[in-house]
Amino acid sequence: SGNTGINNYVCLGTTSICESGSEEMYRIIGVEPDTGYVKVIKQIKYGSNIVWNSSTGVTWPNSGAYSTMTTWYNSVSFKSMIVSHTWNIGDIGGLSDTYVGTRSTVMSYEDNTTTTAYVGMLSVSDYYLAYRGDQNWNSSYSNYTSNWIHLANNGNTSVLEWTMSRYSRSNAWYVNYSGFVIYTGMAVGSLAVRPVFYLNSTVIRVSGSGTSGDPFIVG
Repeated sequence: SGNTGINNYVCLGTTSICESGSEEMYRIIGVEPDTGYVKVIKQIKYGSNIVWNSSTGVTWPNSGAYSTMTTWYNSVSFKSMIVSHTWNIGDIGGLSDTYVGTRSTVMSYEDNTTTTAYVGMLSVSDYYLAYRGDQNWNSSYSNYTSNWIHLANNGNTSVLEWTMSRYSRSNAWYVNYSGFVIYTGMAVGSLAVRPVFYLNSTVIRVSGSGTSGDPFIVG
């Protein structure tokens, strides 16, 4: 928890040490044990006025947010490091935004529907993992200072962020200012987004200790 002692900073798109808060800085969410793929999220927002979708009843692969992520992917110089991957995008419905349960509960919903893509966004289960592991979640645990993945802990001033997870065909989940995950029927709202993707297992660490001042350099 928190944002100290977590050595998961990595520079991408450069062979030099990048600065925290720069366009080249990313953070590692975790390593997929079966493949060795490393899941990564951009440290700063890619956009702050992104509409999840302009109409309701739309799935993630057909959403405006997905189109925004595709634009980002087409703009980067390190596409050869990014692997196409299966994303779990099932509706996290039937849960209250004041008590969403454990990460395992959330994943059981997300696993119901999948898609394949090179890039996604923050999922509710990833947000939980960066905060409380698999413990129960409720509104009393909404202090963003305990979650390293929250935008406010990554040099961002706009800290309302869409996830790629839907509540239902008309609602989407987002992370609010205080760090709580909440759903809204207003998927047409304009919030921040960040790309999330998997690095191929052939990508190796060249140097760095993973701190914000000495991030991993890979090749």
